Amino acid sequence: MIDEFALRKDAYHLSYLFLELDQAKVPSGGGNTESKIRSQAGPRDPANVKAISVDAEITVELRSWCRAYRDVLRTTASPLPGKEEGGRPLARWVATHAFYIAEQIDADSFHEEIRRWIKTIEKIVGQGPEIKDIAARPEVQQSSKAIIAKLNTRGFTGISPRQLHDWTARGNIRAYPRHDGTNGYLLTEVLEYLIARQSA
Repeated sequence: MIDEFALRKDAYHLSYLFLELDQAKVPSGGGNTESKIRSQAGPRDPANVKAISVDAEITVELRSWCRAYRDVLRTTASPLPGKEEGGRPLARWVATHAFYIAEQIDADSFHEEIRRWIKTIEKIVGQGPEIKDIAARPEVQQSSKAIIAKLNTRGFTGISPRQLHDWTARGNIRAYPRHDGTNGYLLTEVLEYLIARQSA
């Protein structure tokens, strides 16, 4: 038996990293172009093949583990997320069932795998040991979904994509066109606005 709380914590962290990995698959739009300027036609930057392949590999391995645990915990486990949903819901499934998984004989091996996956993803998304090497790079423009998830971890809850859009329209923050046709935001700009609004 292993520590269920440590397993749950790492599973939730893996879930968050899947979101980060999803953002890393497509390069963000470059420059300081304002939201009113739309992306132009022409070739786009190549996708991050490493992020895509790592996501696929980890998701397959994670689903295999989850399927095995679901079979063992047949009476207590909820259904597994569908294949099309990717790895993030699977990691959350593990977190939800951490109490039961922690009691299994191979739980220690599974937890080690989760930690290995976390390190692998962190190297790609810039949260691993190489963070000092990329600190000087321009901030990555992120989707509203990613921005909201990061704001939640910093205590700014209840923010919706509509609010980000409204703040952009009012000139409180800037939005940048991304290669997928959506708007991207800079986390630092959104945080600066929220902190300034709190202290006003």
